[in-house]
Amino acid sequence: MRLKKLSMIFKWLLFVAGTFGLISCAQDNGVKLEQDQLSRMVVREKSFEWIGYGFSGDLTLSKDGSAILIVHGVGEDVGRWEQNGSALCVQFKRAIQGAKRCADIARLPDGTYEARKQDSTVRLGIFSGKSDE
Repeated sequence: MRLKKLSMIFKWLLFVAGTFGLISCAQDNGVKLEQDQLSRMVVREKSFEWIGYGFSGDLTLSKDGSAILIVHGVGEDVGRWEQNGSALCVQFKRAIQGAKRCADIARLPDGTYEARKQDSTVRLGIFSGKSDE
């Protein structure tokens, strides 16, 4: 039982590393969203799909600042989100060991978004708005 719990924790950590951890350098010349553009994106999209790095999942950001993270094959986590200037910050109960993480967001030429380590071009993850909402 303990091994299964450790395996689940490891999967969460890997997913978070893929989405908000150091993965690779950005290769597309996406345009970093300014504060007002980020606000409009969150209001317009609300729900996002994370795809790649061996994991896929969904992230829902609610107006009240609550967030739901679903990692396919791993489970669900709840937390909070906030906009800090032109950065998007998240903090979950279990994911990333409960630590708060912030990232700059860039819009790529194909219409997807890229989370980047703040003030750099280091890619943390790729995501897109969910088309079914």
